[in-house]
Amino acid sequence: MKFEDIKAVLERVEIVNAPKASTHNMIVDTDGTTCLVEPGRKNIFTGVDDSDWYVVTNFPLADYEEPVPTVVSGSGSDRYLQVLDIMSVLQGPMNADRGFEILKSVEQYGPEWTTELSMLYDAKKRQLFYCLDQDFENILEYDFSSQDIVQRIHS
Repeated sequence: MKFEDIKAVLERVEIVNAPKASTHNMIVDTDGTTCLVEPGRKNIFTGVDDSDWYVVTNFPLADYEEPVPTVVSGSGSDRYLQVLDIMSVLQGPMNADRGFEILKSVEQYGPEWTTELSMLYDAKKRQLFYCLDQDFENILEYDFSSQDIVQRIHS
């Protein structure tokens, strides 16, 4: 399926959250074209020239015009701004270990919200890494070729 086809569907169909659930969905192709689906709000389509990275921290990016807004407010914006600060001074290439260090620095402990899923996708290498329930020592990788989950040793 081509990204244009996905975009056409998302422009036609409104995605909503299930009761008592809240998600943000990020769709990225191998070129880095991105769609952030914010259920019940809007979809944000960006190209490879808009930003080298995106972060979603449970607050609506759909309320802003810029692909990577620098002035934000609301629930989750503090975590977003913390990542924005880290990314603005990041030296050297990004990799999965560095990405998860950043994600760990903004994890939520509750009582209202707790980080249940932390995910990192490398569009160029087509690698998807994730960890569940704040277990940053147990990072998993989804292998698209074998369509299987593989354990990744955290270094």
